[in-house]
Amino acid sequence: MFCAFQEIHRNFVEKYMELYDGNVAQIRDDHYIFYYLIYHIKSAGLLEKYKEKLFTLDYIMAKLAACGPNDMAEDLKLYRNDLEKVRTPNRNERVFP
Repeated sequence: MFCAFQEIHRNFVEKYMELYDGNVAQIRDDHYIFYYLIYHIKSAGLLEKYKEKLFTLDYIMAKLAACGPNDMAEDLKLYRNDLEKVRTPNRNERVFP
């Protein structure tokens, strides 16, 4: 069910993505967004859409630089079940056509 709460988070996430052309690794560290981006993405119901962007080496490096390893570990702990539900390609599956 899509509600006003989700709409607020969706607008927030989409504005950040628009501002940085979808490159989450290029987001300027404002001492907030790297701590809460995954929370807003999940609350907006956009985890499927942005999962791949959250696991690029560039994003992981940017998040680690901004927040340190403890926050990254906490995200993985908090959102593990949600992230596991999001489909990832099978090792034997062709990624490129």
